[in-house]
Amino acid sequence: MIKAFLVLKFVYRTILRDLVIAAIDNPDSDIDDFVIKLLDRLFDYDS
Repeated sequence: MIKAFLVLKFVYRTILRDLVIAAIDNPDSDIDDFVIKLLDRLFDYDS
């Protein structure tokens, strides 16, 4: 279980974060900032 989470964290850092940002990037919405902050906390992403 822990190894799977470490793999997910790596995939998020390298690929998924940029894809999520591109998918939800809407200047009229605050939900994109909320989702990115939530995912960053979940995957321990340090920008």
